[in-house]
Amino acid sequence: MSYRNLLIVSMGLSLVACATTQEGDDGGTHGKAFLAAEAWRTQIPSSGTKKTFRPPQFTYRILKNGLKLYVSEFNPSGFPLVMVQLVSKGGISADSLAARGITHLTYQRTHLGGGSHVGLGFRSYLRQLSAYYGVDAGYDHGTLTLVGQPRHIERFIGLLYAIVTQPLDSEEWHSKYVGRLHDRIKEEVYNDPKSDALRHLMPTVFGLGHNYGGSEVGTSKTLKRAFYADVKKHFETIFHPKNSALVVVGDVSSKAVVRITKRVFGRWFSAGAPWRPSFRSRVKAPAEQVTLVHRKHMSQALVCIGQKVMARNHADTRAFQVANTIFGGQYQSRMQQTMREGGGYTYHGSSQVHWMYGASLFAACSKVEKSQAMRALKELLGEVDGMRSRPPGKADLKKAESYFSGQKVRSYQTLPQISSLAVQDFLGGPTSIRKAGMPNTEGSQTTEEQLKAITHQYFRSEQMKVLILGDAVELLTPLKSAKLGKVRVIW
Repeated sequence: MSYRNLLIVSMGLSLVACATTQEGDDGGTHGKAFLAAEAWRTQIPSSGTKKTFRPPQFTYRILKNGLKLYVSEFNPSGFPLVMVQLVSKGGISADSLAARGITHLTYQRTHLGGGSHVGLGFRSYLRQLSAYYGVDAGYDHGTLTLVGQPRHIERFIGLLYAIVTQPLDSEEWHSKYVGRLHDRIKEEVYNDPKSDALRHLMPTVFGLGHNYGGSEVGTSKTLKRAFYADVKKHFETIFHPKNSALVVVGDVSSKAVVRITKRVFGRWFSAGAPWRPSFRSRVKAPAEQVTLVHRKHMSQALVCIGQKVMARNHADTRAFQVANTIFGGQYQSRMQQTMREGGGYTYHGSSQVHWMYGASLFAACSKVEKSQAMRALKELLGEVDGMRSRPPGKADLKKAESYFSGQKVRSYQTLPQISSLAVQDFLGGPTSIRKAGMPNTEGSQTTEEQLKAITHQYFRSEQMKVLILGDAVELLTPLKSAKLGKVRVIW
C-alpha cells in the first residue's frame, strides 16, 4: 500500500474515533448529545397530510365532421411527453367472412406513413422527431399511436392526419406483409400458447360465422383472398371521421390542441359511409363442449374454459368485474388458492374478461403438466360451480371491491392508462367523460344481490366451452373418460 493510501486510511480512522468519543472527563457530554440528536431514528414517522385523489380531467369536443376529441393535461410520469392516439371503431369485428385478416392488414398499412413522409422517409421523420409510432388492431377497435415531445404536438397531429387521408399506395408492400403474416401464424403455434389458445377459443365460443369468430390476422386460407384492392376500399371505411376519435394526453395545452385539431382534422371528410357494427352468427358455435387442439411440441398442456358474456357498455360490467376478481382475477382469488396453494401446481391459473361491444369473452386458463390436465380441468369447472354453491360473502365482496377500486386508482400512472379512459368512453364503456369531463373512478358499489345474480347467470360449468392445447395422442383418452360430452379434435 502506498504512503498516500496509508495517510487517507489513518485520517479516516481518526475521524471515526472523533465521531464516537467515549465518556471522558467531561461526563460524556458530546456522546449524550449525539445520541439525543439521533433519537428520532427509533420513532415511527407520523402520517403526512391526507390528500384527496382527483382523477385526470378531459376536455371533450365533437368536430363538425363527426370526429371526437379528448384532451387531458394530466401527466403523472413527470417527463415532458405527449401521447396522441387516433382510435377507430371496428377492429377485427369488421372483417368479412371471406377475408379474415383484412382489417389487420388495413391498420398495418399505416406503417408506410402518409403525405410527404412515406416509406423510409416516414421512418426517418420519426427518428428526427425522436418519436414512437405503433399500431394495434383489437377485436372491436384499432389505434394508431404517436409518443414524443410535447413541442412536436402539431407535427404529430398533422402526421396522423396525413396517414389516414394520404396513405402510400404500395401493392408490393401488401404482398410482402401477407407473407410475413403466414410466418406469424406458424410462430404463434410454437412460441405463444396463450395467443394460440385465444385464436381457437374465439370461434369455439362465438362460432366461425360471428364477427369475433376469427383470428386477428386471419388464416392461411383467408389471407390468400385478402386482395390489395379490397384493403384500399376497407381503409376508407375504417378510417372515417364519424367512426374515429383523437385522444391527446400529456404536457400540452388543451386550448392549443383543440385549435390545432380543428384546423388539421377539420378538413377530414369522406364520401363513403363509415363502418357500422352488424353482428352476425350465421354459423353457430360448435355443439361440442370440449375442443382439443393437437400441439405435439408442447411438453405441458394449456387448459382453458370460456363463454360469451355481456357487452362492454352493459350496466352489469362492474358487477361482473368484481365477480371475476373473486373467481380468478387476482393473486388471492379462488382459482389461485385452489390450484396453486391447494393443488401445488407450479403455474397459477387466472381469469379475465375481454371486453368488446356486442358481446364479450370471459375466459380462464391454467398451464399444467399433461398428466395433471384432467385434474386441473375438473378443479376449474368445480370453482365455476362453486361461485353458486359457495357464494361469495360480505368479506369476499369487500375485499374484491377494495382491490378493484385500488386497481382503478393505480391505473392512472402512465399515459397509455390515462388515454385508455378516453378510449373506453369512446367505445361506449360505462364512463362519464363526455358529461362530467372526468371518468367515474368509483362507480356504484356492487351489492350482494347483484353479485348473486351474476354468478347464477354466468357461472355454470355446463355453459362453459372447454379448450385444451397439448398432445392429443396423450390427452384424448383421459378427456373422453371425463365424460364431458363429445370431444372435437383439431389436428
